[in-house]
Amino acid sequence: MRQPAMLHLTGRRMWERCDHDATRIEGMPARVTLATAVSVAGDGGAVNFGAWRAAMGAAVVVECPPDLCEGSAVLLADPRRGLFVLRDGKWSAFAMPGQPPPQPSPASRERESGRPEFPSPASRGRVAERSEAGWGAGGAPLDFAPSAPPAPSAAPRALSRDLHGRLWLLDDAPPAVRLLGRDFRVSARIPLPADANPIAIGCTNWGVIVADGASPRLFLHPWGGAWIGVTLPAAPRAIAADPRFATAVVMLDGLRVAILNGPAAPAIHRLPAIAKPLHALMTASDRVLIADVAGTPGAQQPTRFTEYLLTESGPEAEGGFAVRGFDGRAIWTGADGRVMASTATGARALYAQEPRFATDGVVETFALDSGVFACVWHRIFLDACVPPGTQIEVEARTADTLPPQALQRAPRPPADRSEPVPEDRAWPPLGSLTPEEQIGWSALGILDKRPAYADTPLPPFSTAIPSEDPLHDARGSANPPPEGMVTLEGVIKAPPGRWLWLRLRLTGTERRAPALFALRATCPRPSLMDLLPAYWRGDPLSADATDRSLALFEGFVTETDARISALRHLLSATTTPREALEWLASFVALVFDTRVDEDVRRSLLNEAMTLWRQRGTIPGLTRLLSILARAPVQIIEGFRLRRESTAVLGTADWGVLGPGLQIGDDEGPETAPTEPWEQQLALKHVGLTLRRAAIRAEGGTPCPEADPPDPLEADALIRFHRRFAHRFTVVVPACRTDDLAAVLDLATETHKPAHTIHDFCWLDAGFRLGAGSLVGIARIGQRPGFAPAILEAPLGGGRTIGRALPEDRHRLGATPLTQHRTRWP
Repeated sequence: MRQPAMLHLTGRRMWERCDHDATRIEGMPARVTLATAVSVAGDGGAVNFGAWRAAMGAAVVVECPPDLCEGSAVLLADPRRGLFVLRDGKWSAFAMPGQPPPQPSPASRERESGRPEFPSPASRGRVAERSEAGWGAGGAPLDFAPSAPPAPSAAPRALSRDLHGRLWLLDDAPPAVRLLGRDFRVSARIPLPADANPIAIGCTNWGVIVADGASPRLFLHPWGGAWIGVTLPAAPRAIAADPRFATAVVMLDGLRVAILNGPAAPAIHRLPAIAKPLHALMTASDRVLIADVAGTPGAQQPTRFTEYLLTESGPEAEGGFAVRGFDGRAIWTGADGRVMASTATGARALYAQEPRFATDGVVETFALDSGVFACVWHRIFLDACVPPGTQIEVEARTADTLPPQALQRAPRPPADRSEPVPEDRAWPPLGSLTPEEQIGWSALGILDKRPAYADTPLPPFSTAIPSEDPLHDARGSANPPPEGMVTLEGVIKAPPGRWLWLRLRLTGTERRAPALFALRATCPRPSLMDLLPAYWRGDPLSADATDRSLALFEGFVTETDARISALRHLLSATTTPREALEWLASFVALVFDTRVDEDVRRSLLNEAMTLWRQRGTIPGLTRLLSILARAPVQIIEGFRLRRESTAVLGTADWGVLGPGLQIGDDEGPETAPTEPWEQQLALKHVGLTLRRAAIRAEGGTPCPEADPPDPLEADALIRFHRRFAHRFTVVVPACRTDDLAAVLDLATETHKPAHTIHDFCWLDAGFRLGAGSLVGIARIGQRPGFAPAILEAPLGGGRTIGRALPEDRHRLGATPLTQHRTRWP
């Protein structure tokens, strides 16, 4: 029976090309679910954004507390009250060595009292003097000049820590940056422009970032460079930076972020799925945690955090977190890796919390092409998780032609994506001309639930559209599908047409939402009428009734035929699914090492019979190790390296060609313990001998008095094996890793001939000339790799490679014939 073709739609790349309304894409494998309800951020009443801004400071983890040498401590900068250190779960005031306790800055007092405070004429003169000395005319070229630290110091607005353990404190009145050494003493002070209002500071692995709240700009200072000014499209709010990473995120007004990857112009992106962002923290090189503040600082209602994945197209919302009692001062990553938030009394860890979902969402797919005009579409299969109280409804639409290009609309991006998907005409368009268009759509009705992947006993070998299916690795008993996932089956009832569009309506609650992993559509519809004689199709009405009756059994028959057709693929090492490799290998008595990859297993399975026939031979062992190492391995037998000695009597003016006179053989290295068990036995014997010698040195007598003989020398069989066993070396032109070395050693021990000794020579380092000439290689069988080649003197400094010409060679017109001739070198 003719099998229908299967078109896949799965993976983030495909789902992003669909039209989304209140839906998002999350996780791996990618799944489509309902978007978060952003409006719930203000459930606790109106947001007092001014109070959150006034309380915002910063915190860092220092290697040891200021007064005790312990593991680590948290230092908090409170812009209203100064520096605090976290001791025994509580905040304690901290004063830097050699300085009085910090005083609240005028800006802090102004924020608390609501009345502006102006600097005195003398202080205004000092600020102007520093501004002219550090900035020059017009505020350029951003060359800050350090000056003497003021006394007393003001409460820092924020602080940050660099890779060297130094602290960078940010002062807002007067605006400046203080650099503290590891002893918490001020080592430098860098003034900022007088008109600046620095609100945040952060350290990355390439420099320092300072945000100016008075104007939309940043001050960047690369390590070893000069200060750079960067203009922003909106005023900054906060900085998320970590000295371990090169990426930094600056929060901007208008739900936007600036992403920096160095001292260059940042990339500006919109921030999705959030209402009132303020605090930010880098949790990884490509992830940032952003707080959605609500109510007032310190309230018992939870403050929600959203973790964003930073991509080239912008941040994408992922997991959600929350914490209660957050006072708005700082969030930081603790020494144990947990994200902490400050409270009025101490600190609390963030806990995972999914945000509330929207209750309805719609996804409209792009056009699926059957390649056949007037195609009768058959069934669809949805791999989805549908919790109780949620549902997925499907509508279909078909046509033989695409909508006119002038009327086509661009798909709306997912709610978690900050920027629209770039337009690409290569992707088929949407079917609807307006988002709410209802004409031409046919409902599929109730979908039947089946076990996950019930329609695909094996992964597809070819599809009309490349699926890039991340669920490919999850198909089979070895890796079960995601928990709770089922396959929903439905019959497409739309009229015949080449192109198919599907509209999926997701319905859920604020706490539960359905998730859609993959979608598959089959075409054209197979019919059991094709197996009957033409007589049954003579009368159109009777043929239609018969076709409908046979359709009740068509699904079971089609899937049974598909399984029978797939059996031939199971017996091929190239096409069998990954979960069937162990089963197929059992047919040839082959057991895989769990440390080898899938492609290596398929290669071993392809050549299993040849490897068994050549087991124990040099070609067979060479091919086996080459497959495991993914490199052309060579085996060199030890007897091939025996040298031919040349005995010379008398003197030789020109030297001796060959190794010279050699009597006997060097048995020292050959008789040394080489096997691990031999080395362990030798070490135990040496330790026992040393203990007995120590007893005699103290005047005692060991028991028994006679020393035990060397077990390796006493055993004649071991001595004979070490002296005369056949040796060979495996030369592996690959980078050595512990797993690869263990795999190759186990394979060699299992398949080599008995009573042989082997060793490995890894060619991942060393000097190599041409394709086979090795310079400086140790004697094969004694060292695991190259020994560097050393020339005693540089070329051209008295050392000549090859045969040199004598200095007194006769040259007409240059050398007298009577000059004494020296002998050739």
